[in-house]
Order: sequence, then structure tokens, then C-alpha cells
Amino acid sequence: MKPLTITPGLALCAALAGHSMLLATPLPKGEWSEPKSGYSQEAFTLNEGGPERAGWGGYSPYTLNERRYFKEFLPALFERTLVIDSLTDSRGFKWIFTSERSSLTVHHRGNGKELKVWIEYYDSTALSEVSGNIGRHPSLVKHQVAFTLPEGTSPRSITVKLNHKQDLTVTADGVMVFKRSWPFTFSRHQLQLTADKGEAKFRLLTPATRAAKITVDPARTHQKMIGWGGIGSAMAYRELSEEGRKQWWKWAADYNLLFQREYPTGTELKRDMSNWDNPGSAKAHYYAENFPNSEITDFGYNAAIQQLGGFTIFEFWNFPPWVGDNPELYATAMVEYCRVAKQRTGKAPYAVGVQNEIQVKKHLVEPFVTALRAKLDAAGFSEVKIHAANAPTMHDTIGRRWEYLNNPKVWDKIDYAASNTYDIQKHFKDPDGFDAVLEEWVKHFASKPFMAVEVCVNAPGYQNDGYLTAFTLAQSYHKLLTLADAVVISYCWTLLTVEQPTYAATRTLFTIDRANGFMPKPSSHQLRTYGAYSRRIQRDMVRTDAVSDDNDLLVSSFLDKDGRGTLVLLNRGLSPVMVPMDWAGEKYAITELVDPYHQNVVVSPSTPGPRHVTVPPGALVTLSDVPLVPIPAGFKVP
Repeated sequence: MKPLTITPGLALCAALAGHSMLLATPLPKGEWSEPKSGYSQEAFTLNEGGPERAGWGGYSPYTLNERRYFKEFLPALFERTLVIDSLTDSRGFKWIFTSERSSLTVHHRGNGKELKVWIEYYDSTALSEVSGNIGRHPSLVKHQVAFTLPEGTSPRSITVKLNHKQDLTVTADGVMVFKRSWPFTFSRHQLQLTADKGEAKFRLLTPATRAAKITVDPARTHQKMIGWGGIGSAMAYRELSEEGRKQWWKWAADYNLLFQREYPTGTELKRDMSNWDNPGSAKAHYYAENFPNSEITDFGYNAAIQQLGGFTIFEFWNFPPWVGDNPELYATAMVEYCRVAKQRTGKAPYAVGVQNEIQVKKHLVEPFVTALRAKLDAAGFSEVKIHAANAPTMHDTIGRRWEYLNNPKVWDKIDYAASNTYDIQKHFKDPDGFDAVLEEWVKHFASKPFMAVEVCVNAPGYQNDGYLTAFTLAQSYHKLLTLADAVVISYCWTLLTVEQPTYAATRTLFTIDRANGFMPKPSSHQLRTYGAYSRRIQRDMVRTDAVSDDNDLLVSSFLDKDGRGTLVLLNRGLSPVMVPMDWAGEKYAITELVDPYHQNVVVSPSTPGPRHVTVPPGALVTLSDVPLVPIPAGFKVP
């Protein structure tokens, strides 16, 4: 495929101009051969008879049959090719892909005339103010390109693709004419004839279902899982209504969000450590004009997590100022949290971390870690584990490894390697580029189980609620599980209250629905892709070998002690993939679907007879016979 080069001057004009001002460049000649296999096709003719009519919506007055409404709801990832079999010189057409917030339009104005592509946004009334066009709906046209067609000619084919690298492309006879990074999805598409009278014949080519084979070997085992979850904001939980709190625990159980990462008072912690759970010590984070969300704990909330079979970990971000460089004061504060937690909830935290994100001074690593272990043991908390300090990215944590790995006095006292994993965002355009980071991680830290203690979307360029942003993170969950043997994958926040909606969409799995009684609600598609793994890969399940012969079908397999299993299939290809379930011991009774239209919905097996499962493009399918976490009898909502 030959990419089109646009000169900077023309590109600037294209970016700034409106429809009428856009400068068109000649369309490069491409070559396109119709594929002989691998595609289904739908042939149709427009303007083929029918009565004259006028109507709402700007319809042509000439005939009834001037539009084609394709019946399909588009998958998250797709490839569609429009073959132009005949088009009179007097006619043009618009091929329009629509979604909740925007549309993509390919406008062929007629043979020998012009081919134009643009995106129209229509999800905010502010757009009309920006564009100065107050129409029936908000509208702002962006990212326009235009090309003149050689006299009397037309491309034979136009192809629109949206792939797992978030590339939205339009090609004409194999020549790329439009490319944008696009994290959202389109749901429907239609074809409209434009200009004068005349018949037009088309075919729509759609990739056919491909076949893949999975090999599962339950005898080859890897890590034992600990859990899923994140930081449940104590202040956000306080904002929920009574009914909202009941609903929250149902959500938390259903999605197995039972790893509560404690993030209590650091800089605000008093010297007498009396304000762990004092709302007056809560702080606002940097999420624009939000109200205080942390850094306090809620011991009643933690007790409820533990009732559901979950656990907590605790670490400071900033140390209390009075700790300074004193390892004894540091360890005293950590142990005091464990003491109060056990007193108030019945259990000490499962683990404590050395420090979140901020780099512990190199000369303090050994005295801080050794003092922590000694004071935990002396206070009767020998069962409390220690995880290493977690830098913002795995790359950063690898760079800080020396004070841990090269010092047995430190490394022997560490139970878990740990890191935040924000570097996945550097690989959103090429998720497989993350593999090298994971391989480097394993090279250094394989001697300890791995806690991936924090991930979300915080890179400025990806602040959106697009399904493909969540789907890209899902690819990283698969890689963390299968390449780095993660035993914990923790989202940043599980419950958060914010003002600006993009922070809700990217930083947390749930936010608060103030318009409907202060109830918890999923804040974006992030919950469903996370839940494809978290719901039925539960504590103490062991990962087993699972291999796909298709590079775009990512698979991971887990078993529990009773022989029940979970298999997650992620299809990042542009066609559906059919997988026969013919491996030994296959017995999954539950099939859950995740895509733009389904949030972890249980669906029926594909067909009777020999079982198989078909995974749509850009979807995840979870096969399992593991039940969701139940709410125990007598559970008290704090």
C-alpha cells in the first residue's frame, strides 16, 4: 500500500479550511485487484426505479431507492470495501460511518470530479460555537482531505479500516488517502447517492470468518493469582447513597474488585498517627477541579472487602514529613497502620509496599527495608508481606533495581516485585512493542512474584472514553499475565468522584451517577475489558499453558483447585475468528462477551453439535465454569 504524501502547505490548508476552501490535490493512481477469497460480498443497485418522493432529511426527490442502510452493527475493529461497479458521470455518493459522537464521511462527487474525506464531531453544543454553524445539530468538521479525480475516471474500490493499533484509514484503489489515530468506534454505516439522476451499482466486501486453533496444556503451570482491584476512594464511597452502597458491593463482588490498595494519609499524617481515617485529612488530586478523594482510609470499607474474601495492601506515596530519613520512624508508621487495621477490621494488610512512585533515596533502601521487616516481625506481623517500591513505569522500576537485586540484605526481605505499568501507553500504537519491556522485566525480577499495582490511562493524548483505548489496555492485561506472570493487576482507582468526565473515563472503573440517586456506575468501557479477566480469574487460580496459532488471537488460561477453568480470548484482527473447543477436558459452561455493545454479557454457545466459539473483531470472549464471587449471608454494608 502506497501512502500519500501531502506537502506541508497543503496539509495546513486542509487543517484550517472549511469545505469550500479546501484545496484538492490530484489523486495518485492506485492498483487494486479484487480478492478471490476471504471475503463475503453484498451486491446492490441504487436508483433502480421506484416512485418519486420528497421528504425530511434532504432526500433526493427523484426516487425512493437512493440510499442503502447497511443492516449490520459494526464490530469494534473492521475492514469494509465498497466496490464501484458502475457510476454515471452525473452521480456521486456519500459513504457515512456514524457513532454516538462523530461520523466519518467519504464523499465521491462523481467521475472526474473530487473525492473528499472528513470527520464530523457532533457531541457538544460548543462545537456549533466553534464552527459558527448553528444547524439542527451541533457540528464541527475536522481532518478534511480532498483529491481531484482524473477526467472521466473513478477509483474502483474504497476501503475503510479501523485496526487494533487505533489506525483509522481510507484507501482508494490501495492508495491511502486518509489516516487518523482513532480510539472510538463506529456503529453503523450507510450509502447515499448525491448530485443528479442515474443508476449506480456497488458491492460491499466484508472479511470472512477465519479459523484458529488453540492448544491448552493444564499440566504446564505458571503463577498463582492473588487478585484484581485498585484504590476504592473512601471519600467517593461516602458520597454514595444508601442504595448506592448496596449496589457498590454487588458490583465489587461481580467484578472481583477485592484487592483494595490502601493509599492513606501521607504528608497529612499526624505525629501521633491518629488521623488515618479522618475525612478532614483528605486531599484533592490533580484531576482539575475535583473535590478531595484521598488520601485517607475507611476501615469499615476494608472490613467489607475482607468479608468478601479480599485483602488490602498499604504503602505511602509521600512519607509524613516527620519521618524524614529515619528508618525507625518510617517502620514505626508502617507497623502502626498494620496495628490499627487489625484492631478495626480483624486483619492486618496482606502486604505493605516500600513506597509508591517516588524514588526511595538509594542509601535509605537497605535501612528502610530491613527496619520494616524487623519491626513487622517484632510486632507480631510476620505474615505481612513486603512488596518492592513501585516506580511509575516498569522501565523506571527496572532502572531502580540495583539497590534491591544487588543487596541480599534487601532482596531476601522482599516477597513481591512490584511496579506501576504506565509505560504501556508508550505502545498504544504498537502494543507488541510492550513485549520487550516485559521480557526485560522477567530477566531481572523473575525470582519474585510480580504485582502490577497500578495502571490506568493518564497520558494527555489518550484522555478519552473510547472503546479502543480500553481494548488496548486489555491487550496489556493479557501480556502482563502471560509474559510477566503477574499475580495482581490493579487499576488505579476502582471508585472515584470527579468533575471533568475524561478523568472518570480514564482514571477509574466506576464513578458516581449523581443524576440517578448517587449510585455507582461504570465510568467507561474500561470496566468491561478489565472484567473480561477479573470476573472469573479469581484468587489462587493458576495460569496454565494456552497457545494460539493466530497472532491476532490472544489467549490465556487458568484453573482453580477444583479443576474449574477460565479461558479468555481476545481478537485483535479485522475479521471474526472461529475457535473449535476440542482440547482435552473442555467443559466451559459460561460464555461472556465484551465488545462495544456488550458489557460482560453471558451468551449462549455458538451452535449445537461440536462446540466452537466465534470471537468478533475487537471483542473479548471469556469461557468459564467459575462462578462469580457471592455476597455472603449476613454481609453488612458499611
